[in-house]
Amino acid sequence: MHYLVLRWVYDVGAEKGLSADELRILEAPPGELTREEVALAAWRVEHLSVLAWALGKASLPRAHERHQPRWLARKVGFLDDGARALVNGATLRPAGELLQYSVVMGDILSHLEDAIVKSPDRETALALAVAAGRHAAISWLVGETRLEIENRADA
Repeated sequence: MHYLVLRWVYDVGAEKGLSADELRILEAPPGELTREEVALAAWRVEHLSVLAWALGKASLPRAHERHQPRWLARKVGFLDDGARALVNGATLRPAGELLQYSVVMGDILSHLEDAIVKSPDRETALALAVAAGRHAAISWLVGETRLEIENRADA
């Protein structure tokens, strides 16, 4: 599977859109990722969930849910024979829908940032992390920000 994923990434040119950290994670042999790299990869699923929705390939996960990577890969058609056509023919939802989701996620993120200050607990912290990942992805899609996530493990 590792070989198939790498081959697909390079065949469709997806490596050009990956950060150095993301590319290193993809190229690492199975079982050789650090704990921090595994966590970073897991949070990237939030970005992929938003991108899959924006491309009309999957529904948005509910606030308390996270898409499973294998399910998401099937919905998007990742590794299918027509995957190159998927990448080349990708079309985003209308700008208004993307902007509306960006505003909603911004409001949710702001609310959770206030909530974590008032009552820091594990559940709120997880919700804040999920919202931050989704907000980062939609902000990038609508051109509000660059999609750069610092590696907190180094901080």
